[in-house]
Amino acid sequence: VPAFVCLMLANNETGVLHPVAEAAALCARYGAHLHVDAVQAAGRMVFSVSQSGVGSVAISGHKMGGPKGAGALLLAGPAPARLQPLFEGGGQEQGRRGGTQPLPAIAGLAAALSASLQSPRDLSGLRNTLEEAAQKAGAKVCGAQAPRLGNTSSLILPGRKAQTQLMRLDLAHICVSAGSACSSGKVAYSHVLQAMGFGEQAGEAIRVSLPWNVQEEDIHHFVQAYERMAQSATPALGL
Repeated sequence: VPAFVCLMLANNETGVLHPVAEAAALCARYGAHLHVDAVQAAGRMVFSVSQSGVGSVAISGHKMGGPKGAGALLLAGPAPARLQPLFEGGGQEQGRRGGTQPLPAIAGLAAALSASLQSPRDLSGLRNTLEEAAQKAGAKVCGAQAPRLGNTSSLILPGRKAQTQLMRLDLAHICVSAGSACSSGKVAYSHVLQAMGFGEQAGEAIRVSLPWNVQEEDIHHFVQAYERMAQSATPALGL
């Protein structure tokens, strides 16, 4: 049975771009179907489904400024017969999806994708400004030497727990997420950051994702709040 290979176009924690072209060539050589999760990258970089050699691509509207609840499965060609849906649907989705489509959300997804393609915005300059300030405050940037999306940063502040960083930034009206997740009182470190060799420092990472409409003053506000947090934190207490 031919293999079904899944690969992210860009990692959702670090923004690191994956070698999709190389993977597509290998899959073509061995007759495997390559599915690409492009949710983090859609609207933030140009990617041709038809010219990339992939078999299918998934995207989501909310990542590019569209409404939540709408996504799309893009097929480069006819779907393989062995790709069976978990829940069979009606003819409106060729049997691959059930239920009534949320047309307003779908229209919003299409509009957001169209706008991002017509007027692409490179956020790497603002991201670099943010990262440079964070590094001066003592942070490490995960994946800094690799090709990355222009809007995604994973920052490790040694000695400061991610959850405490979230709370301090939340008090400054800044919404970020942690590179680690809490479940039943136990901290589960990011497997991505651990695979990159950061070990327990994965529990000291936060993820910063710049939205499509971010402004320079937003970066300035983040930098000020981050610097205050880094200066006031007490490493011995993990704060």
